[in-house]
Amino acid sequence: MLRRVVPVAEIHFCRNTRKNALIMTERPLPEDMPANFMPAEVRLWQLVIAQFRLGPRTEHGPAHWRTVRRNGLYLAQVHAADEEIIRLFALFHDSCREDEGWDPQHGPRGAKLALAFRQAGHFHLDDTRMALLVTACEIHNGGPPQSEPTLAVCLDADRLDLGRVGITPDPARLSTSTAQDIATRQAWHELGH
Repeated sequence: MLRRVVPVAEIHFCRNTRKNALIMTERPLPEDMPANFMPAEVRLWQLVIAQFRLGPRTEHGPAHWRTVRRNGLYLAQVHAADEEIIRLFALFHDSCREDEGWDPQHGPRGAKLALAFRQAGHFHLDDTRMALLVTACEIHNGGPPQSEPTLAVCLDADRLDLGRVGITPDPARLSTSTAQDIATRQAWHELGH
């Protein structure tokens, strides 16, 4: 197995961390990884999956992240949202969960991980776009509907996948008209489910 050391600032938010280094083991992506991932995105997913505490086959794991990505890119076709931020949100928003149930700080931890990966050069966003990604990660679990298009799409992309845990999304808690319409009609098939 290859080991890679990624220099970052001192971090204390995910299990595979050391002072001044984030150590991750290379892992292949699951076989069901969609073919429409860009090469740099595949590499980033490998790194994040390697540090994910709950494992690849959990309710908040990579399969959910892929669904959030798909939902977000679908919504972005209608709502002028930043697709790169949506892709990154899908990956980082639940990436630092420590529990499948109650874990109110998982969003802020995911935001910190995204900041560390940006600082280490794994992806590039300017400060304004990075602030949107951080905000989306921090507020996705319980935040109110949003009017900013990218934030709105990120939150809706996640909330439209609540059915995986037995919760029907409430249209009143969704931000975009498209997500509200899908939830009202329970037209999940439109998202590719």
